[in-house]
Amino acid sequence: MSAGTLVSRIDQLCASAGADTESAQVAASLEAIRRRLHSPLRIGVVGRVKAGKSTLLNAMIGERLAPTDAGECTRFVSTYHFAPQYEVKLRGLDNSLSALPFRKGDEALEVELPEEVEPQSRLEIGWPSRRLTEATLIDTPGLGSLDPSLRERGRSLFNDDGMASDVDAVLYLMRHAHREDIDFLEGFREAGVPLNSPVNTLAVLSRVDEIGSGRMDALDSASRIAARYQRDERIAALAGAVLPVAGLLAETAATMRESEYQALRQLTEAATDVESLLLSVDRFRDPERNPLAAEIRNDLLHRLGLFGIRFALEAVREGRAPSAQALSALLEQYSGIGPLRDMVLGRFTSRAQQLIARSALGKLRIVAKELRVAEPALARNLEAAIEEVMAGSHELAQLELAHRVAIGDIRFDDRERAEFNRLVSATSPAGSLGLHATAGPQTLKAAALAAVSRWRERGALPLTDRETRWAADVMTRSYEGIYAHVAGSSDST
Repeated sequence: MSAGTLVSRIDQLCASAGADTESAQVAASLEAIRRRLHSPLRIGVVGRVKAGKSTLLNAMIGERLAPTDAGECTRFVSTYHFAPQYEVKLRGLDNSLSALPFRKGDEALEVELPEEVEPQSRLEIGWPSRRLTEATLIDTPGLGSLDPSLRERGRSLFNDDGMASDVDAVLYLMRHAHREDIDFLEGFREAGVPLNSPVNTLAVLSRVDEIGSGRMDALDSASRIAARYQRDERIAALAGAVLPVAGLLAETAATMRESEYQALRQLTEAATDVESLLLSVDRFRDPERNPLAAEIRNDLLHRLGLFGIRFALEAVREGRAPSAQALSALLEQYSGIGPLRDMVLGRFTSRAQQLIARSALGKLRIVAKELRVAEPALARNLEAAIEEVMAGSHELAQLELAHRVAIGDIRFDDRERAEFNRLVSATSPAGSLGLHATAGPQTLKAAALAAVSRWRERGALPLTDRETRWAADVMTRSYEGIYAHVAGSSDST
């Protein structure tokens, strides 16, 4: 069953159950699941208070939309999705939508909220950004907030069982690996592929430009810390990777103004002792030391921080940033946002349909459970159909295998682990087989058949345990699927 076929099967399940139920509320829930099936991947940006969630989200979108201060809008779950026109809406608990007045300020969207808003309402922002075409991003209130209502709003994205979440994947931001961070991720562990699986969770070591009071080696230190966290078995079992990102640098790189670049250039030419000026925020703000106007000084600190100012001034002074565009490119490269975007593309969007289908099946399980009392026959039929879809879906089996390989339940050696990761992350048969993109059909088919034979033998070894036999069977079927696809494509030509 291909990913497209899997989505179609679930869509048909929803349509059939929606036609059979006597409950208008259940029918509406099923219709919502159908819409979700055909929507982009939903990625939650989650973390403790002041982890840098909104700043990172702005960097991912490439515009300053999410407010980064402690304003009223940061108290709500906010969804940023692609729309052909600019729009901001408020979704109430009854699922109603109402348009809100807004304007695009220099710092963020400025939204006029009603005087009385239900605490669990959500903001839905539609924006014509190409970066939102493949994934919808969801900003959340901080998990460690002292306000219990804010903590609940952040957690409201995730059901307690971790199987019926409003998000399909998670970017979890942490400044350090606090016990609370790990406890949160572990809190949703369930059988199969839980929300906190390495399959659909990436950890981001955020605000790394502030390490060591903004020293020039801050990002190098952050890379070493992230690598150490990644080697921690407990963290590796919860997140597929730990990536260091300076969200402020990435956000400013995407939104840099010419006036900011000119102010930096002026500072390199006018300041007599730049090193002394950058020893502290107070020194940078001192009008006796800094020739820039107070408003410009504060703006540079707000937009770049001390580390970013040091980096930018050095780049301008050395001639590596002869223009605002060149400085923007350097900031983006150094911030770490590029590897994060690549990882999101490789880990999340490449398996978007499987992750969305899994989320939809979780929602369907909840619907079936709710039907047990009022419509038991329909509930039994729906639950049986869900199990049939899951048992017959090779894509969901691949997803589960990816999870179990990552947490060490399946004992693949390093070579087998690398082969599996290549198999499921590549976007072409040649890539999945580890061959050059120009490889012809006969070469591809021969390689696929060789892999089928190899994994069949792997599963048939006398001392192979049950779990590894299952894994070998999943690998075998994956390569059989590649062979069938290549054979079908070559026959049609």
